[in-house]
Amino acid sequence: MKRVLDEMAKHKKGLFILLNSDGQRWTEDGFRSSFGKARDRAGLFGLRFNDTRGTAVTRLALTGATPPEIAASTGHSLKDVGAVLDAHYLSRDPQLAWNAIRKLEIGMANWTVSGTDSPNYAPNWSDLSKREAEKAV
Repeated sequence: MKRVLDEMAKHKKGLFILLNSDGQRWTEDGFRSSFGKARDRAGLFGLRFNDTRGTAVTRLALTGATPPEIAASTGHSLKDVGAVLDAHYLSRDPQLAWNAIRKLEIGMANWTVSGTDSPNYAPNWSDLSKREAEKAV
């Protein structure tokens, strides 16, 4: 999709990404109505379309994406990614607390294995085996 958008930008042509079932651009009312129906079918009652970018920021963070990766994916600035995570989502997410504890457990296990008793030892997460990494999250 990025390639298509970049090509369109070179030629300064507009592009509508979301089209209705007739292949036409959405009207505001038409999009709101269709989004609401799809949202309700998915059981996401109360979710607003404007919430979807923030939700994407959160879900990307929970999967381990870095703030720069998240910003590149969602179009937010790094500052806005941080604000979304701080203000609305991650400070209250129990999965993040669990992830942190698991990483601490792996780090502590590595202290003993590596022969260091230093609590300042931080494991290099990129060196973890796939199995250890999966256990960490």
